[in-house]
Amino acid sequence: MTEPRVMNERLEDSVPEYYSKNPAARWLFRQRLDTAVSLVGKTRSRSLVDLGCGDGMLIRYLLDSGLAFTDLQAVDVHPDVERLNETLTGCRFSCQNLDRTQFADGQFDAATCLDVLEHFEDLSVPIREIRRILKPRGYLITSEPTETGFYKLLRFVLKGYFSKPDEKSIDYHFQNAASVQTALVEGGFAPVTKRSLPLPFPLHLFHIVLFESKQ
Repeated sequence: MTEPRVMNERLEDSVPEYYSKNPAARWLFRQRLDTAVSLVGKTRSRSLVDLGCGDGMLIRYLLDSGLAFTDLQAVDVHPDVERLNETLTGCRFSCQNLDRTQFADGQFDAATCLDVLEHFEDLSVPIREIRRILKPRGYLITSEPTETGFYKLLRFVLKGYFSKPDEKSIDYHFQNAASVQTALVEGGFAPVTKRSLPLPFPLHLFHIVLFESKQ
């Protein structure tokens, strides 16, 4: 039996960089959101689910973007996520595990999954679930850390360590942008567009990729 992962105490700690005292860190992480919203707009999707939504920051950006959705939902493993239903209208938040969600087959035109998949040691199960809940030729937008030497150096400057020290932590990185993309391609997704932040190689810290399901 797999031991449970150590959960962040607060929902806001899912991506603490959104609230960092460092303005460069705040800018970079919010640029990810702007980029993801831009890619969502290119898909012209009307139904979307945000997988691993944290405290709903991407949903706020989507709601403020002017994009129209007939079905907008968001899930996270943190039990406090359902409290967001009291403060954010226009989206339904639920506590679910990405290994197996409660959504119907082919329910969504698109899914966003920002800085989530790197936390899975085995990507086959979440990738299969994402394909299940997407419509044929549905879209997936991911953001993943490059885990380059430059990335790790900046993480050490900001956090005091090169990599999350405890594998049992929900924040531990088993994957990087390259390994996630390889797994998605092997799992039936084709990359359509890739953007690097903040700059191209060798100063890339994140890859934000728009994929299309080949099913």
